[in-house]
Amino acid sequence: PKWVRHSACWKCRHELKAAGKCPYANAKHCVVCPHQAQCLQCERGAVGSCSICRIHFSQDLEEGVAGLLQELQPDFLFVDWDRTLCETKSGCSPVLGKHGLNPEVAAALAMHPRNAWIVTRQNVSNKGAIEACLAAVALEHVQVWCLGGGAQPRTKA
Repeated sequence: PKWVRHSACWKCRHELKAAGKCPYANAKHCVVCPHQAQCLQCERGAVGSCSICRIHFSQDLEEGVAGLLQELQPDFLFVDWDRTLCETKSGCSPVLGKHGLNPEVAAALAMHPRNAWIVTRQNVSNKGAIEACLAAVALEHVQVWCLGGGAQPRTKA
C-alpha cells in the first residue's frame, strides 16, 4: 500500500520521528531533525538544512565532511576522539599502527590550524598518546581536552 514505506506505516513513521528516532534504520548514525522530521542519514535528498538546530542535510553523498565544512565555514571545530576521529572504543589508549584515523575528519582538522579541538571522555592519562597519534599525521596543532579521569566526573555537555 502507498501508506507503507520501507516497512513502516505513516503513523509509526510519525511517532518515531516525533521521538527523534529514524523509522527506516535502527542505527547510531541516524539523526532526526525535530523541525523538519527528516533523518539526516536515510532521507538526505528530502531537505537541505535546518537553520533552527543547525543540522545540515547533504544532497551529495560524496560531499562528506570536507564539503560540509567548506559550505558552513565554522569558526571552531570540536571533534570527538573515540569512533569519530580514531578507531578506538570505550576510552582505550590509542596505539600507533593499530588504531587508524578517519581520513575525512583528519583532513577537516587540518583545515582549521588554530581553532580545532579534540574533546573526549578519554582518561587524562591517555592525553599524551592521543597527542602522539595527532603528531604522527601532522595534526599537532589540534588541542586535546580529556574529560575523563579527573578528581570528579565531567561530561561533554
